[in-house]
Amino acid sequence: VKLGDPASLPATPTATSTPTFTVTATSTPSGPTNALIDNADNDNSPNDEVGAIDAQWWAAGGGLYNFETESNVGFNTSPAIKVTYDKPVGEEWAFMNIGDLTNSDNTSYMAADTQLSLQVFGIANLLIKFRDINGIETGDTGIITTTNAGSWNNVVWDYSGINWNGADATQIKEIMVFVDPGNAGSGVLYIDNVKLGDPASLPATPTATST
Repeated sequence: VKLGDPASLPATPTATSTPTFTVTATSTPSGPTNALIDNADNDNSPNDEVGAIDAQWWAAGGGLYNFETESNVGFNTSPAIKVTYDKPVGEEWAFMNIGDLTNSDNTSYMAADTQLSLQVFGIANLLIKFRDINGIETGDTGIITTTNAGSWNNVVWDYSGINWNGADATQIKEIMVFVDPGNAGSGVLYIDNVKLGDPASLPATPTATST
């Protein structure tokens, strides 16, 4: 509708069909994101570790990995797990386990995220795999090398593209941590704040001193 000469109207536009959009819905795994697995406080409280009262640390084979809680090395003067390892020739691929990552119904709360992060004090090559409740192991996530000898290192693995190898992603029970995989050797590491999700939610790295 206009005033004046209708000849000045614009040409009649050519109508086009309204575009359609296809939305593909995917289900979101149940469970919390940014879940703390273990902060080494050993306070026997489930409020800061999801699904278990403080994670368990163990390793197959006597003496290959040993674990202690140290109070004077952890983040912000909090405790940390002291890991002493001694892998002789023939045990180059020995690993330590962190678990149990399943809830009471055997579902794994790690399925809600795609990252695993932790702090490491010390120099090492680290690699992880996962194992489900049936003992099936995933592929590995690739090696990450810590570079700061005298301070804490943020180590983050993205497992979104991991080869599950038939393992059930909703029933992952254990984290398998390989220190210097494929090599014999010994050493000491300190590990703190094992968690799922974005490492940005971790506390800032303080100035740390070795013991």
